[in-house]
Amino acid sequence: MTVDENEVRKFVEWLPEISEDEAYVVQVMLRPWKPSHTNIPKSGLLHLEVIEGGDGFRERLFDAIVRAALLASNAGTVFRVAHHGRMVRVPPDAVAVYTRVNPSLLIRAATRLCIEHIEYLQSAAYSGKVEYSVLTRRIASVLAREIHTRFHIIDVDDDSIVDNVVAAVEDIVGYVPPRIKTRRGLHILVPVSNLDANRAKKWFREVLPMLMERYRGLIEYKREGLEPTPGTVYKGVVVRLLL
Repeated sequence: MTVDENEVRKFVEWLPEISEDEAYVVQVMLRPWKPSHTNIPKSGLLHLEVIEGGDGFRERLFDAIVRAALLASNAGTVFRVAHHGRMVRVPPDAVAVYTRVNPSLLIRAATRLCIEHIEYLQSAAYSGKVEYSVLTRRIASVLAREIHTRFHIIDVDDDSIVDNVVAAVEDIVGYVPPRIKTRRGLHILVPVSNLDANRAKKWFREVLPMLMERYRGLIEYKREGLEPTPGTVYKGVVVRLLL
């Protein structure tokens, strides 16, 4: 299966509304995980789309995700990457589609991009070496840093502890939180809108530190929100959104 469009639609309709100066970001990225993937880089950005808010943003986002999934499934034809001095084809099963569930703040990102790129060009002028491909990476970087945090994410890499972690989050937000199911484990999305002052204090001072200590090495806390996209294939399995 290349893409489960019903699952993509469910995900797109579930995502929070965004304003015209915010955007959801869709990325196709290298994610090698098999022993046979040793002949390609361990990571890398292959494709990026920025879907601004405004009229029809959900349809535009749906189209962007389906398009990214088609690119990923045809990665061996579409993408080549540099590795140890030569260009190599990218196997489709070493590629994944990600969507950032925390929207980027476009004006702040654009401002930061201008400042950082001017600084880079100034330093490059002294060295005489300008790497123009750095601009694409910097765009992706500022979009990741300048975000409107809608969710805190806990990645759980061990199915045996999923229920305990979900229960701890449920105790804070008052209901079973949204989850993204991948090949192994679960990505738990903690909605910021459910964290009032008292709950946020308890979350950051008590619950989160307890979880990180108790399940050290088995869970990861993330703020950025770049997640495997429901409805697309990730490590050979279709990603699912659990509500």
